[in-house]
Amino acid sequence: MEVLPDGKVGFGGEPLSLSAAGAAVKVDIVGPGLPDSARQTDGWDFWKAPDPTSGQLISLRNLRRDLARSFPRRPFP
Repeated sequence: MEVLPDGKVGFGGEPLSLSAAGAAVKVDIVGPGLPDSARQTDGWDFWKAPDPTSGQLISLRNLRRDLARSFPRRPFP
């Protein structure tokens, strides 16, 4: 698995969205009998990365939120 330059995830030789890659990983681990309801995956919550401050693994959703909060807000015109 790798993150591609366009932000997709390479898994099984295919470029996939974060959500599709999460679902593909679940099927790879559990097997093709995994019900559709269990395959549905929010990639922003499924994938984790190290927090740059603490080093602890956090969801990409929280990493993105924390990064956005680190930028100063621009006043509305």
